[in-house]
Amino acid sequence: MKNALILCVMLVIGLSSCQRAEQTTEEVVLGSWLYEEDMDGTMIRIDLQINEDGTYKQDFMGYPSEGTWEMLEDNFLRVKSPEIMNEEGQKWKIIQLTKDSMWIDWNVSGGEEKVMGFKRQ
Repeated sequence: MKNALILCVMLVIGLSSCQRAEQTTEEVVLGSWLYEEDMDGTMIRIDLQINEDGTYKQDFMGYPSEGTWEMLEDNFLRVKSPEIMNEEGQKWKIIQLTKDSMWIDWNVSGGEEKVMGFKRQ
């Protein structure tokens, strides 16, 4: 009986650990992110906060903006704000995501492609 109880406790703890380890893409993107790059002597800095309620805040080199975000199929993240001039917003392709870093293709709809590596703050 004692061994069965210990086995049950170990099983419950093990299942809880497995459930916590397998987060969805949507859960992993939540939080504060930072992108920094020196481009020809100009430091580019983007602070990005992605919130659980579907809102985001971004500071792009001192220019703040905020809006809404949603995950789409195929690891696309759509952001919308008054500063984005089209109704569809912007779609960012997440090409790599870990708990500490997020690499996105900033321009997947055409034009010059820019892959940006954000680090969790």
